[in-house]
Amino acid sequence: MPLATPKLAMSPSLVLLALVSSLALSCGPTTIEPVPDIPQTVDYDTVKIDYAGQDGVEQPQAGTLTGALVGESSGLAEFTRKTVFGTNEIMYGVFELIDRITAYPARQPQEGRWVWETPPRADDYLYLQIDAVDAETFSYSLRWGNSAQDNREIFSGWFTPFETADSPDDARQDQQGEGLLYLDFDAFHAYDPTSFEGKMAIAFRARNGVRQVRVGFDQFTNGDNEPLNAIYRYVQLPSGRGRLVFFGRGDFGEDGEPHEFFSVDAAWLPDAQGRVAARIEGGTLSQPVVVRQCWDASETIVWEESQPTRPLHDGGSPDACAATLRALTIDPPTYEPPNGRDPEVPEAHPSE
Repeated sequence: MPLATPKLAMSPSLVLLALVSSLALSCGPTTIEPVPDIPQTVDYDTVKIDYAGQDGVEQPQAGTLTGALVGESSGLAEFTRKTVFGTNEIMYGVFELIDRITAYPARQPQEGRWVWETPPRADDYLYLQIDAVDAETFSYSLRWGNSAQDNREIFSGWFTPFETADSPDDARQDQQGEGLLYLDFDAFHAYDPTSFEGKMAIAFRARNGVRQVRVGFDQFTNGDNEPLNAIYRYVQLPSGRGRLVFFGRGDFGEDGEPHEFFSVDAAWLPDAQGRVAARIEGGTLSQPVVVRQCWDASETIVWEESQPTRPLHDGGSPDACAATLRALTIDPPTYEPPNGRDPEVPEAHPSE
């Protein structure tokens, strides 16, 4: 049975970047020097997750997870890659938007507060405010709407002052810090009925070359697909090795309600070799389906094992998995429903 992944027709990053057009029109070109004396914002490169040395911000997100024979392309590898790339696209849109706005002089400089605001106009209004909550925390809020009197908060959050440190390979400077961002696409949808609906939260932590990202989706949809309720947890190590744990609920069987629960634990190496354990349960399934799999650098399956057994799909040997991946404990996680505490800012990682 094919298991369809949630599909998004348009990247949310494009929705977010579209907001900056009104600011650019009212304030001039975007190619200006950064403004001094504002709190340091978060670089996209600080929190992005690489898959085989790529971030995929221009990659499509639609895909279908299908059962595959050993020697065929892995749908689970495709799902892992496109999930990583799709999350990167959203984070890129958020942080690029903030960077572009804060490149302009703050309109209302105050002690501990910075405000950027488009001139009052009848059809487009953008307002960004950053506050120094204390010596350790900055909060920020972005509002958008028709005017200064008719607007809504579309995202908010906080971050710690980011420090810059040498990366493990000394090839670049890495930011170190943490933060949490909430995006309310329902508020944006109120002014643009063609845009996404739902809510989203991103929590991140970067320390000593280790990047951790947590993403939560609540009733997220573009109107054409089933609402996505999901949790993503990423870890990127200095070596380039990555890990994804995913929990979601949707019409993965493409057979209507009741919908299935889907959970994945996947790990990959810098050359794109990977290993995964996935579980699909509930919905119209009579019993849970568990799939374990490894793929090579071309995302070709080298080993697959299922419970219950699927003779037409299972085959190969776990010895064909990359040695580094064989050493990992990867089990199909039990589905965890989203809750008000998730995503939280990640705790310190052992590799930090």
